[in-house]
Amino acid sequence: MKPARIILTVLSLAVLASPAAARQQVFDASTVSFLRQVDTSALKRLAVQYKGRIAILDTLALEYLGQVYGSRSVAGLDGSAAFLELYFNSGQYLDKPVVYVRESSMRKYLENRYEAALESVNKEIAAIKKSLAKQDAGGADRAALLERLTELEEYPRPLEKALAQFRQTRHIPPVALMDDQAAQMLLMTGRASEADIQRAQQVMGQRDVLRDAVAGLQTRREMRVPLDSLYGRYNEFLGQEILRLVPAGKDWTPFEMIPHLLEPAHSADASHPGHLAGPAAQAAQTVLDLAQAWRQRDADKVNRLIGQLDQQVRQAAGAAYPASGTVELEVFYNWTYQATVIWITFAVSMLLLVVAAATGRPWARLSGMGLFTLSTLALLGGFVLRWVLSGRPWYLPPVMNQFESVTSSALLAAVLALGLEIFLKQNYYALAAAFYATVSLLCGFFLPQAMGAVISAPRGILVSPIMAIHVATIIIGHALVGMTLVISAAYLVAAAIQGLDGPPPSSGADLARGKPLTTLAAIDRCNLIVAQLAAWMVLVGTLLGAYWADFAWARWWGWDPKEVWAMITCVIYIGVLHVRFAASVRTRGLWTACGCVLGCGVMLFNWIIVNFFLPGLHSYA
Repeated sequence: MKPARIILTVLSLAVLASPAAARQQVFDASTVSFLRQVDTSALKRLAVQYKGRIAILDTLALEYLGQVYGSRSVAGLDGSAAFLELYFNSGQYLDKPVVYVRESSMRKYLENRYEAALESVNKEIAAIKKSLAKQDAGGADRAALLERLTELEEYPRPLEKALAQFRQTRHIPPVALMDDQAAQMLLMTGRASEADIQRAQQVMGQRDVLRDAVAGLQTRREMRVPLDSLYGRYNEFLGQEILRLVPAGKDWTPFEMIPHLLEPAHSADASHPGHLAGPAAQAAQTVLDLAQAWRQRDADKVNRLIGQLDQQVRQAAGAAYPASGTVELEVFYNWTYQATVIWITFAVSMLLLVVAAATGRPWARLSGMGLFTLSTLALLGGFVLRWVLSGRPWYLPPVMNQFESVTSSALLAAVLALGLEIFLKQNYYALAAAFYATVSLLCGFFLPQAMGAVISAPRGILVSPIMAIHVATIIIGHALVGMTLVISAAYLVAAAIQGLDGPPPSSGADLARGKPLTTLAAIDRCNLIVAQLAAWMVLVGTLLGAYWADFAWARWWGWDPKEVWAMITCVIYIGVLHVRFAASVRTRGLWTACGCVLGCGVMLFNWIIVNFFLPGLHSYA
């Protein structure tokens, strides 16, 4: 099979395997038609306050949809239009499959509850029919049984439909989680009416099943994390204070689109939290008009009000409104899936470098290194762009949360590999970095919400140059550890093919440069260099972390899970390097490869299990 066909096949399978491929759209045909008429060019560029910075509505919308719906796109619509539809018309979607159930354990549990409810109803129906078939069932008893049978026969079909819909969409309706307080909030903000809530509750024949199922999870510890995630997505749908326009003036006192601007605000007392004046009050009223026109499906009026709102917000914000160039850069950054789409070019470069390593073809190495270099430069551009958009100072690079640490480690691995390739000219450095970058960016591409991809400014003790240096050093170490895994895998594959019974991999000094080396020895030398760098960077990063902990938390070491597993990673890599002195010349490469695989497994445990499942002071990392 040709390489191009392989790439297309892999991409097709990835798309088909994604949850969006089996997802039923929540918007009907008339809604989709209306939303396609909305001119979102100005709407998506509207500045809003979001996550501690001034962002654009496009960023907020994509984050909202990804969190609630599990996909940045609904029916192929622009994210800002889909977001406002769900926000302005929340009542219309209370009984629609909107809230995504991401965790497989939660999906399986809900399916089992549906099936159990169906089985229970069907058994009772069968029992009643059996009783009716008996000759002694007559009179008042028979009438009661017939009445109960008529009542029960209304349940199976809605339950079967709900189960089929859930299996197809992996979504549940918000009304299944909604309590009276949430209903009152939607009523007060005008995002739902009494009729909407009553209709949703009546239509939802499976509502009690879901509510009882979720209530039953409260006492199960193993389901605490999936349950918290589910309610997090549901609360995001409610969005009580999600939509804020940029501040009016320099005092950074926000005025909000919804919910606190439902009453007309024309008071001159701008200090009152519920009242605004001037352009701010005009913008507030425009928002109310926009919401009304949106619900009436008046596309022409909606487009006119969007342009009017854009001008009013700019006037109200003044100098606080972001520059046009910054806005366009953020639109572009969102379009590239926050630069994670570069995984495609890294993957192609990796395939070319594999061909170069396996066959020695000069064209494969030249084209692979060229594409790898371009991918690295593109990823560097995305890194700098995120830094600029976040508004952080020069000493706080975007490496502070899970998404940033993973994607920036891919960048650092690529930069280090380029430097090593320039001086040592081996395919294995770039090959390892290309594989690591592909996997890292794929995680950011498909799991942005789970990894916290939203751009936000660090707060509190995280705003520290020491912290930035510590984190940057650690993620460089993680990048090198990931590279050792790939090089070790290459060594093990080559050893399995060639065996270890050939000539000694080297003579004299341990893999001294300049001596003729076998394939195994060449791979081992690459692995040794990267493993040495990894050991140093993880060790130095851990020591810097201890210094920062004393600065931030007044203690050098606290046996936090993150600290403990970082120390274990250090010990393993230091042990790997020292085992080489005890192993024979033939087997030292094998010991190094196996040790690096173990060390990378520990690093991944620290980066994934500790971050997401073990409570600690480093839960943000």
